[in-house]
Amino acid sequence: MVTRRSSSDGKLRPFKWPSMESIIDIPDAHGSDEVFGFCKFSHDALNNEVIYVTAMRDRGGSIVKWNTTTWKRISSKYVVKDPISAFTMSDDGIFLAM
Repeated sequence: MVTRRSSSDGKLRPFKWPSMESIIDIPDAHGSDEVFGFCKFSHDALNNEVIYVTAMRDRGGSIVKWNTTTWKRISSKYVVKDPISAFTMSDDGIFLAM
């Protein structure tokens, strides 16, 4: 299991649970004008582990999909003009609820 920590210094740090061993330290995760919120680990159509994260930008709320092996952004989808106040995914990664 992986958990993550982000802070106001702009770094994103995913950790293995329960050992809290740092997996990677992404120094400029907040390098853009995004503010990250909720997250949910899931699997994509090819059964790869991904994480979905809510992000607030100047135009509104988006859902960002990240690869948990490389920690590269896979996609981003603008979904609402207001901040996202609740977020979850189905266990199979098919359905998203806000």
